Amino acid sequence: MLDNRLSKHLFFSEIFFIISIIAINLGINEVGILFSIYILFLKTSEFKIPKNIFIFLSSILISGIVLSFIYTNYLNISSHYHQAILLRVRFYVIHILYAFSVTLYLYKVDKIRILHLIYLLAIINLMVGFIQLIYQLFFSTFERLSMLTSEPSSIAMFYVFAVPLLLLYQKYNKNAKKGVWSFIILGILIVSKAQILIFLFWIIVFLLKMKMKMKRKLVIIPIIIIFGLFIAQFFLQIHQVNALYRFLSISFNEGLSGLNEQNQIYTSFTFRLSGALTALSLFWEYLSGIGFGTFHPLYIDYMNSSGLGQLLSGSEIIGVLFEDGYATPKSAFLELLVSCGLFFLIPFFFIAKQFLKEKIPFLIKISFFSLVIISFMVELAPFLTYLIILLVLEVKFRNYPRDCELMS
Repeated sequence: MLDNRLSKHLFFSEIFFIISIIAINLGINEVGILFSIYILFLKTSEFKIPKNIFIFLSSILISGIVLSFIYTNYLNISSHYHQAILLRVRFYVIHILYAFSVTLYLYKVDKIRILHLIYLLAIINLMVGFIQLIYQLFFSTFERLSMLTSEPSSIAMFYVFAVPLLLLYQKYNKNAKKGVWSFIILGILIVSKAQILIFLFWIIVFLLKMKMKMKRKLVIIPIIIIFGLFIAQFFLQIHQVNALYRFLSISFNEGLSGLNEQNQIYTSFTFRLSGALTALSLFWEYLSGIGFGTFHPLYIDYMNSSGLGQLLSGSEIIGVLFEDGYATPKSAFLELLVSCGLFFLIPFFFIAKQFLKEKIPFLIKISFFSLVIISFMVELAPFLTYLIILLVLEVKFRNYPRDCELMS
């Protein structure tokens, strides 16, 4: 039996929290600001924050802002870009302060209640996704589901973050099973390329984690592989999956020079690849980071002066080079890496090391791995907020090790 922690009654702060995450996913940052004000100024005396989370977020916030102003002047970045840089700084300040406020709020919330709030978010997205599906089937053509986010890749990040936690939650609340599996099944229709790669990761983890005798594994694993190949044929009929397969195939066979529109490669793929490679190159050159917002002008300089700009082309890249677009690494993780450098990477390394060695439910660790992997491919989602929720859950479950027996 569940106790009052899973009461159907929602307090104002819980409703506000759910609305704020939905708003952040839709790009309405003003609601996130209001939630931060509510927590930071009205509830500060009631909350505490774990030291590792405080150091992690503070390091990102301070280094990103300071380095932005330093390198804007040091690299003589044209004043033409200053407003765009300030807007990017503002974006990260809002998201980091929001992550701070979520930490302060959830640190006093029971761990099962946190899982319950994630379940409620999933159910709300499930209902909206079902409405989208019905509308597309009867009044339009079928497209990928975005649910209550700005685009499919954004809901894909929530999906891969939430699914392991929902599977954990249903062990505490058997009544949630139908809702959990409805979200998992409908969520397949998000059809995000990043999400599909996480599916492969989950299959590999499942095969490695499978508890059975070796003889049985030798029978079941080939069956799963054959079934997987059969399903793969179905997925390859999906336009986005076929495009991803073609991109990977040409990359291996022809290298970067083959990634062009003549080979029917999406210009968004080449733009994403150029952003990621530029981010890694800039990180290697400026290990301390280049600050929030300075990536865009440095991307233009790098693409105009390096061999990468001669290998990769496409309408999106050309648009940015001719000031008709905005460049980012197209990756939440890589943008933090290039912006804050070692001030992000070192605290993240210690947090990840501590997180993975703790005796906590295995599904929470799967959520962590899935979130980090997809953060290399998705940017328009509150990566830091999801990461902070996992770190808070780690603290909660670490303090109650008996709960980990559920995962044995």
